[in-house]
Formats: sequence, structure tokens, C-alpha cells
Amino acid sequence: MTRQPVYILAGGRSSRFGSDKARAPVAGEPMIVRVAQMAAPVAESITVVADRTGKYDDLGLVTIRDDTPHLGPLGGLATALRHRGDGWLLLLSCDLLAFAPSWVESLWAAKQDGAMAIAFFHERWEPLLALYHTDALGRVQSRLIQDDRSMQGLLNDLGKHSVAVRPPVDWPQRLQANRPDQLPLTPR
Repeated sequence: MTRQPVYILAGGRSSRFGSDKARAPVAGEPMIVRVAQMAAPVAESITVVADRTGKYDDLGLVTIRDDTPHLGPLGGLATALRHRGDGWLLLLSCDLLAFAPSWVESLWAAKQDGAMAIAFFHERWEPLLALYHTDALGRVQSRLIQDDRSMQGLLNDLGKHSVAVRPPVDWPQRLQANRPDQLPLTPR
């Protein structure tokens, strides 16, 4: 499998969570560290996009500042695409509860000429565990200028340049945790 630069988005305000959800403990580790560990087998490099440079350096994670903080995942994606420069990247959210390298293999296997995004789709896109090509940057910036920050809208807007992949059989019922009560219970 081809390893990709991985960018983990952690620049949100965590308003539904009530505290920095990237640091919330899951299985004894901060959630963002767990996400980085899960992604390591497919990662050429791992970079966190946050609201300030160095925010997660204390956790051993290289952290860059979002170029336009607080514009949601679309703003973080724009930063990641600019930072990448040229080629593909894997975009993940800091609140992933599950991840399998085989899922990235499925995304990569679906790559087509002219594609700018490859994401799982079942009733809705899963934009925060997806591959994006730097060729999508213009469309991302255009949506930000129009103040349309919907990641679903971006993938729909890319049209034939978005490749939809059916989720694998081991896809979890809940992929992300937006509130503390969505975290898995830690055994005592």
C-alpha cells in the first residue's frame, strides 16, 4: 500500500464536547494520540492542523496553525492542502473512534484519473476519513470565499471528481465522538 501524508484536524472549538476533545482520554490515551497511532501504518507523515502552532507538540504530534482558524473542517482541509503542496493526503478528524488501514486501501484502490477526492459514501459522505488531492484546493478556497463550509457540499460540488466508495463491512455504527457520552466506556 502507498503511504500518504496524514493530516488530523483538531482546530475546532469542541463546543458540543465542552473541553478539548482531542485530549479526551480513550483507552488511556488522548483521543488524538490514539487516532495518530491508528493511522501510523498508512502514514508517510502525520501533521495536526489546529488553531495554533505547537498545540499538540507536547503529545509528540507535529502541529501547524490553521491558516484561517475557526472555519471548520473545510478551513482545515485548505490548510492541509496548501501545506502538502502537491499530491494526495489522507484527512482525518481528531475524534475518530475507529480506523482500519484496510479502509484506506479501499479508498486508494478506487482512485481514478481526474479524481480530487475519494471518500466513503452511504446515504452521506464521510469527508473526515477521506483522500484529497491538492488539485481540489481551488474549489475548497472558492467555497470558503462564498462562506459555504459544508464538507458534504464540497464533495457534491466536485461532482465527477469525487469518487464514492461503499463503506467496508467492518464499518462502525459510530465513527466519531462529538460529545463525552459518545466515548467508549473505559473498563475499570
